[in-house]
Amino acid sequence: MKLIENLNPDQELSTISDGGFRYYFNKKDDTYNHKISMTTAIGKLYPKGPELFEWGVKNGHWYKIIRDTAGVKGTIVHDAIHRCWQSYVARLKDPDDKYYDVNDDWIRIELAGNNSMNWQLENSPFQMVSSIKKYMESYFAWYDEHTPLCIASEFALYDKDHLLAGRTDQLYKMVIDGEEHLVIVDNKTGNKYDSHLLQTQGYAYIYNTYYAKPKGKVTKVATLYLKDKWVKKPTFGFKVYDYDPSQYLSFVECFKSLFGEPKPKTRYKVRRSFQLKIKGK
Repeated sequence: MKLIENLNPDQELSTISDGGFRYYFNKKDDTYNHKISMTTAIGKLYPKGPELFEWGVKNGHWYKIIRDTAGVKGTIVHDAIHRCWQSYVARLKDPDDKYYDVNDDWIRIELAGNNSMNWQLENSPFQMVSSIKKYMESYFAWYDEHTPLCIASEFALYDKDHLLAGRTDQLYKMVIDGEEHLVIVDNKTGNKYDSHLLQTQGYAYIYNTYYAKPKGKVTKVATLYLKDKWVKKPTFGFKVYDYDPSQYLSFVECFKSLFGEPKPKTRYKVRRSFQLKIKGK
């Protein structure tokens, strides 16, 4: 296996939201075979529960600001981890290569370019940079303890024959309980939910079914919970499970029975430019 290989070089995947669902589709496929987002589908059957609702009520007007701020941090942390592995590969070829370094300047640029600016109502750039760097220290504490080798990073799992699709974080080769395994790991910067196991089992099922041959199959799935509230030293949570697609496949059948196979509706397309026609020409 190559390090950080491209798992789907012939696909140019994009997303669209419609009717309460988010879909993945391959822009190179003329049939526009839309597949429902894994996280959207799981959210339909496994809502995050009354605790999230109560938290939203408690925070009132600030709910959306706090939520969006957490989302911005999570996005940048995910991108930073991916960038660290890009840097790892670049430095294998040239030890002095610093193009992919994650530092304060890079984080500030990412903050400035993020679509959501709500974080500015609650945090200064310094606070955001500090929090993101603490999440990264949490990731490196996990890395130092488990010493994984990344096989693929930030990759979409999509196949025209499967109902759901998604984007997962990393595929690692790593030793667990004295044995080497291929492990799909999904990184989280928020709270723990039971649905996270279902999500990783779904990713592993798509990988093993449509991607693994002859590369070898995923035998473990895991969720890595990164933290930014530590004080004395970085901490993290790491939940590992055997690959077992039975719960996921039951979920897919349940989803089909309730929702069928939803497809985005064809809507009026707004033109790219506007121009008044000159009469007679």
